[in-house]
Amino acid sequence: MNEKEVFRNIQNIYIKRRIVLYALALEFAAKALRSFYIKQRSNTFWHNKTGQARDTMFTRAFIESNVVGFLMAHMVDYGPKLETANNGIHQAIRPTMNIYVPLFIYAAKKLFADVV
Repeated sequence: MNEKEVFRNIQNIYIKRRIVLYALALEFAAKALRSFYIKQRSNTFWHNKTGQARDTMFTRAFIESNVVGFLMAHMVDYGPKLETANNGIHQAIRPTMNIYVPLFIYAAKKLFADVV
């Protein structure tokens, strides 16, 4: 095997691992959003007056440069206020992500245990 083939193989392994990690991020983003919706059905985080904040909550997996992950956000203008008002008593994003980000990291480490 020559130097170019070795480099190409390493590059292919890297690309495949990024794809697998992105798929894992998609899975955990979906789990986080599903958990939020289940909990918010009974107004766990805040009392739904219009349902807009609840209905526009979303997650997104991403690959940016060498970073793979997922995020959760509101699509309403008052989302940041909702999350931070009253010392964050009605936060939904942080408590949800505090559960699913460590699970994502654990799953990624387990998946790539042969590399670490």
